[in-house]
Amino acid sequence: MQALAPDRDLPARAIAQMIARTDYVRQSPAHFGGPTGHKEWLHFCIRGPGIDLLVNFSFCDDVRPDCDRHEEIARLIVLARDRGWDGDVDAFAAHEVRVGHAGIDVTLGENRLQFRNGAYHLRLHLRERPVAADLVLRPLVEPARAPNIPLTDGPPLHWVVTPRLAASGTVTVGRRTLRLSEALAYHDHNFGHFRWGQNFSWRWAFALPMDAAVPWTFAFASLAERSRNHALSQGVFLWRGAHRHRTFRDHDVEIASSKGFLALPRVFKIPRVMALLSPEIPTDVPHHVDLHAEAEGDWVDYHFEPEDLGQVVIPNETNLGVTVLNEATGRSSIHAQIRGERFSGDGRSVFEFLGA
Repeated sequence: MQALAPDRDLPARAIAQMIARTDYVRQSPAHFGGPTGHKEWLHFCIRGPGIDLLVNFSFCDDVRPDCDRHEEIARLIVLARDRGWDGDVDAFAAHEVRVGHAGIDVTLGENRLQFRNGAYHLRLHLRERPVAADLVLRPLVEPARAPNIPLTDGPPLHWVVTPRLAASGTVTVGRRTLRLSEALAYHDHNFGHFRWGQNFSWRWAFALPMDAAVPWTFAFASLAERSRNHALSQGVFLWRGAHRHRTFRDHDVEIASSKGFLALPRVFKIPRVMALLSPEIPTDVPHHVDLHAEAEGDWVDYHFEPEDLGQVVIPNETNLGVTVLNEATGRSSIHAQIRGERFSGDGRSVFEFLGA
């Protein structure tokens, strides 16, 4: 079944114009004499038949004390779940990096990400792992902005999300190449000043319907203190067709997790060398997560059960520890009543848990 087309009253050109205004690469202010500590990443999740592909084009100011001038580290982070997990983190020297002065036009070695002709064009090939992709991702919904998300000890974060795209092209993992046609996908773009190891954590998720004809799309984000005892900001976003239809904020949202945690015989971690610093198998990913949001007569219930996960392990910049990004894939269900319309459905989700 073909993916849901943009609404007739919101043509693809209008969506492309919205993306051009919100989803351009910012780059570090340190390039122009501003403060260091900037981080920025453009994230994609493709959930095709028989494949989960997570791709992250990342830029990070080098804040090590022995750096006597501004340097920015560029990385490509890839997790692929086919018959098992594969992926890696590739870093690039300055001469391998090119970023266009406007919009999205990023080259990291042989990898490239562009937004042109109303679509994202993504090409990647990991250096040491047999994972590659050549995809065109056509946005199906208007983007949403969540600027100025507060942190306890630093400037705010900023988030732009386009949670529903149609991905076509090829993905290669090992010796198998999959051809995708209008597979549903997710994209977000994050930027701000912070250091790994600061007093914060986050959880975010999206849900794409099992049936591509279903018009509803769900995205959620919560930023909290590292203990998760106090939420700094949280929001639930629902799209109907191409339009963002309902938003719930902060105290409208309640999250409950199981007391037990997902147990797996092994956990795939990247980069592989970081598994030496974080060899533990136990995770802080619960067996299930339930979310309820309600305001002014509208409500939504979201239930997620993880099936598997991969981890990205990041050295802290504030201490000798590590920060772990748990990328959990699984199924979800949504029941809701929005503006008098009730709906229910099953979906496929990626739920990210940032933990210590």
